[in-house]
Amino acid sequence: MLWPYLGIPACYMLAMNGLPKTWWFLCYLIAAVIWTFIWWSEHVDKKVNQLPSGYLVIAVVGMVSGLVWTYWVSGVLIDILTLVGIVTKLPDTYLALTIIAVGNALPDALMTIAFAKEGKAILGITGSYAG
Repeated sequence: MLWPYLGIPACYMLAMNGLPKTWWFLCYLIAAVIWTFIWWSEHVDKKVNQLPSGYLVIAVVGMVSGLVWTYWVSGVLIDILTLVGIVTKLPDTYLALTIIAVGNALPDALMTIAFAKEGKAILGITGSYAG
């Protein structure tokens, strides 16, 4: 339960060899801990089909945490891509376009392969062109 919300800052601190220097990072940690306790207190000995009273707060904090997660992961991917560019001496534009092309073509290729295994290859190929 705590891993996504406290694991992100822990990984960040390990990668940067120290505590971050921004105030919002501390706010994020406090919000993650508060959200975890709210969730835990609402779900202990409660019926499964009943919504908690603070449902909106939990949803908003979860959404913000997801946005922060996406921000940090994309930052790490950009740093890794920059490192690959430095090591291989390739321009950043070439590497970025390659990653975008793979990110765009890979789901279509996997979908076509899955449809072909089911005997619906024409459907997969049509979806690749249309989608």
